[in-house]
Amino acid sequence: MTYRTGLAVGDGELLPSDVLRRTGAEVAVLVLLDPGGTQLDLVDQVGMVPELAETWARFPLAAPVGISRAARTGEVIEADSFRDRLIRFPATASLPTADVEGLVAAPLWHPGADGTIIGAISLGFRGVVPPGTASAATTLAATAARRVRAAGLRHGARRPVADEPGPPGPSPVAALGRAPTGTAIDQALLATVLLHLPVGVSVLDRDLRFVTVNQRAAEINGRPAADHVGRHLREVLPDLPESFAGQLRQVLDTGRPIVNLDVVGATPGRPGRRRWRGSYYPVHGATPVGPVGVAAVFDEVADRATLGVEQVTAERATMLTALDTLVENAPIGVALLDTDLRYLRINAVLAEWDGHPVADHLGRR
Repeated sequence: MTYRTGLAVGDGELLPSDVLRRTGAEVAVLVLLDPGGTQLDLVDQVGMVPELAETWARFPLAAPVGISRAARTGEVIEADSFRDRLIRFPATASLPTADVEGLVAAPLWHPGADGTIIGAISLGFRGVVPPGTASAATTLAATAARRVRAAGLRHGARRPVADEPGPPGPSPVAALGRAPTGTAIDQALLATVLLHLPVGVSVLDRDLRFVTVNQRAAEINGRPAADHVGRHLREVLPDLPESFAGQLRQVLDTGRPIVNLDVVGATPGRPGRRRWRGSYYPVHGATPVGPVGVAAVFDEVADRATLGVEQVTAERATMLTALDTLVENAPIGVALLDTDLRYLRINAVLAEWDGHPVADHLGRR
């Protein structure tokens, strides 16, 4: 595959060939602004499957993904985990992206130090982002910018502009409040994605009454999804700070989202002092009369000030016990492997098929 700039995959002229080993990343991506300054062109990558590289060969600067935001605003974007990425960029739930969880994106500043941005890089990780990655990404971006100039590649340039959105365009979350505009299968797919996301998703109307919630939100709120509909925020979540309702009304009044808001308080499904991190977006209807509701994407974040180490450890132990029970009692062969394809768990059914005891598999390829 050859990119729009003429640079072929594997040339290794922009991103170091050992970038994944040096950073611990699973995928590294470099994009440049097109001469018009409205699109981003994929010019180098390491670790991305060819089909995905073709999909992202060119995409809008305004795309709701981390690498686009870095190229727009000049910020270094860090989403520490899959949940954090979905909270910050919920549209990625329905976009074809690399199979990664955490990510860091950094802008490429013009090597002539004129204060303009020419592109961005992104590093994707299987697990959480290692400490120091933001600094490493910034250094890689500076090196890549110099290599772009040395290679004489054509690109655009623009000054960074902070994201100050008015009414947002279509998004997977905002679409919940719109009349169907796509095909039935598109709507069904969207509903399925939102229903099973590992973060909470809720939509409330202008009176802050629930319109819909997904399974994760229902679990957090401690009542069935159907029992939310028509109930006021304060009725469902009476122990959250009163200021929270005011912040949601701010989204409705201004038509602007609030991103990465931390709220501390208990929910019926999660008693005790907890910290919740969420992003809240205006939902626009078919007529330009202002937002008809607000969409929330949120989840609990482990904060040592609000969640004791003992509780974290106990919850993790409970999850592992449930996982062990599932693996051991499955009527079919089941195994869990790490990223090096070494066995972490294997049940007796699959071990018998392999002709070796369970214990002989663990830690081996």
